Amino acid sequence: MDRKKLDEIITENMRTVLGFALTRLGNVHEAEELASDIIYRLLRSAENIRDDGRFYAYMRRVAENAYVDRMRGKRRQTVELSEAEDVPDGDVGPQSALVRREELGLLRRELAMLTERYRRATVMYYIEGMSCARIAAEMNVSTETVKYLLFRARKLISEGMNMERLYGERSYRPDAFEIDFWGENGGNDEEYREFRRRKLKGNILLAAYYGAVAPDELGVELGVSLPYLEDELRLLTERGYLVRRGEKYLTNIPIFTADCTEAADRAFGTLVKDAAARYAALHDGLAERFGERFESASQRGWQRLLLCLHFALIESSTVRAERYGQLPENGVYSKLCGGRGIVWGRSARDSEHSSCRIYGIYNDGPLGDEIIAMNFAQTLDVQHYQSDMFGAISAAAESIDGLSSGQLEMLERLGYVGGGRTHFPVWTESEYNELRELLADGISVLSECLIACSERAAGISADLAPEHIRAEAEFAGANVYGFVAAERLTDALFEIGALDTEHLTGIPALCAVTK
Repeated sequence: MDRKKLDEIITENMRTVLGFALTRLGNVHEAEELASDIIYRLLRSAENIRDDGRFYAYMRRVAENAYVDRMRGKRRQTVELSEAEDVPDGDVGPQSALVRREELGLLRRELAMLTERYRRATVMYYIEGMSCARIAAEMNVSTETVKYLLFRARKLISEGMNMERLYGERSYRPDAFEIDFWGENGGNDEEYREFRRRKLKGNILLAAYYGAVAPDELGVELGVSLPYLEDELRLLTERGYLVRRGEKYLTNIPIFTADCTEAADRAFGTLVKDAAARYAALHDGLAERFGERFESASQRGWQRLLLCLHFALIESSTVRAERYGQLPENGVYSKLCGGRGIVWGRSARDSEHSSCRIYGIYNDGPLGDEIIAMNFAQTLDVQHYQSDMFGAISAAAESIDGLSSGQLEMLERLGYVGGGRTHFPVWTESEYNELRELLADGISVLSECLIACSERAAGISADLAPEHIRAEAEFAGANVYGFVAAERLTDALFEIGALDTEHLTGIPALCAVTK
């Protein structure tokens, strides 16, 4: 029986249940408690009934058992909230006062752990002094439902006060968390900034990643009261980051945890070192054929890597698409940004991330955007390309004279132009194609490495992801860590001296392609 149908049948039979209790006990207060207990038992167990016709016999049996349990004294008496808050008259000794303060603290703690419906009913009845009839009108439910909510709230509070709640590690040491996007329409910068600003959102997703978690469990894990947590849960669910599983929540996007990144790094180790050594041993004619385009030998080394990675990323992305499919058509990305794409999270145990130190890859070919750029960690002192600079740099590639005064001032200040020329190479389309042939050996080495790293990362991401999100994790792992592998290659080349920044001038990791 589905939950909606069950609620309807129980609501219809609340008077019958109360009548049964009154007949047995003859006391209105006790009858209400017995009726609430019967309804609670039905809500907890009657979902297993498949035939509606069997419900009434089952209800009778549950009611009789609840009555017998009560008469035998097997059920523990619940403490009225109003009684727990009464302070005795007269002098109270220091020790008694301390105990009393602790009890009140526990009481407030457990009130904060109640879900919204239970908490709202409890506050209105015990704190605001509202009648059950008025509460029913405010909450748009029956008075019987209000009595049930109050009964359950008293039970939960009583049980919680006798329980030692051990707050999770995230209550005092939240993980750093970032959200990222990849798709047809780019990402959502505001979403990205919001997750960076506020730790609660990301840590909710982490806590609910490997299994559905109830709000009160999340509250304990994160050390956050439910009144503050509920709005976040609602927003995350509305935006698709979480899905509901009954009364619990489950994360709906893949997350690259610190364990995942560490496992990928270990898997990349030998592949990256071998590829770096093979790449460093290669020679090409870049210096001889195009040397006048570079301000230093160091810049030429970075430019060669930029172009080899550019073509290798194109080749490896084609292989990934064949093996792991295209960008998903539906999902969180489509809801947030429209079109095909994927959203993933990235966490780390420390406050600063080290998962990727290429701070931007702008890798479109010459028939799309004419700018190819990568912001490597090692070159940020002289280059930090941003996508909003595209128009100015594209204009400079065509002609310095075509720049507006504002564009010229900005590019001169950043070192992209000076002395009437660009400080980055500009290739014609035919030169671009010639470079692809010239650098074929280096492209092959890097492409082979990126593909192998993507395969390993796809397997690791899938293995470390929960079952419900495994396919998305495999796809994201293959693609995202393909770019992370490019960063690891760069680090390896820098470490063995194949790249340096000692005498670096100009803009080392950017070029333009013109027709």
